[in-house]
Formats: sequence, structure tokens, C-alpha cells
Amino acid sequence: MDPPGIKARRTRNEGRVRALKAMRRERGERREVMGTAKMQVEEASRSGKIVFEMEDVCYQVDGKQLVKDFSAQVLRGDKIALIGPNGCGKTTLLKLMLGQLQADSGRIHVGTKLEVAYFDQHRAELDPDKTVMDNLAKVSKR
Repeated sequence: MDPPGIKARRTRNEGRVRALKAMRRERGERREVMGTAKMQVEEASRSGKIVFEMEDVCYQVDGKQLVKDFSAQVLRGDKIALIGPNGCGKTTLLKLMLGQLQADSGRIHVGTKLEVAYFDQHRAELDPDKTVMDNLAKVSKR
């Protein structure tokens, strides 16, 4: 017969071992998903040099000029950030770049073989029942 407390400690330790095995299984599953996402990103990176090119783009809503004579070029590997107060046109500019909105004037060119992974500000694309990694993997598979 075991001394008092030994059985409880053994039961706790067995539970910890089961939890560790479950975490290892989950990690393995995440690594598989991450590997898939990485592979698709690498495929997308073989696209042309130009990702987006905008020349003298203008866009207004209800008489309010949100984008005026905007020109920019985004090349493969570039990182961009859109910073500004609410209502200044950050999301509108993204939608123009993605072709979800038509500019009033100017030219927008989207590169070839482009795969866009984008979550809108309202997070409509996110599944709240999935992990961050699962949501990112889902977007990268499109």
C-alpha cells in the first residue's frame, strides 16, 4: 500500500503527461499548417517585381476627397504601413489597391501572380472559433 498522498501525486503526474502529449500533438498539427502556409507564400513570392503601382489616383466619397493625386509603387518584399486618424482614407486606399473600389481618376496596376492575404478592419474574414494560426493558414490558401 502506498503512503498517503502518493496516489494523488501519481494521478496528477499522469494527467500532466497526458496534457503534454496533447500539446505535442497540437504543435505537430500547427507545424503542418504553418508548413503549408509557408510553401504558398514562397510560391507567391515568385511573382513579378511590381506588386502595386498607382499613378495620380484620386477618389472621393460624397464630395469628400479621400485620395488626391496619390502615386506609389510597392515592390516585392516591400513593407508598408497606413497610419492616420479614423476616416482619413486608409481602408479606402487599400480597397483601391486591391481593386475593390474604382478610382475616380489615375491609374492602378496590380502585379502578376499576386496572392493577397488581408483582414479588413471589421475582421469579417476571421473565424472566432479558430486560432490565429488557423485563420492565417486559411487566408494564405486562397
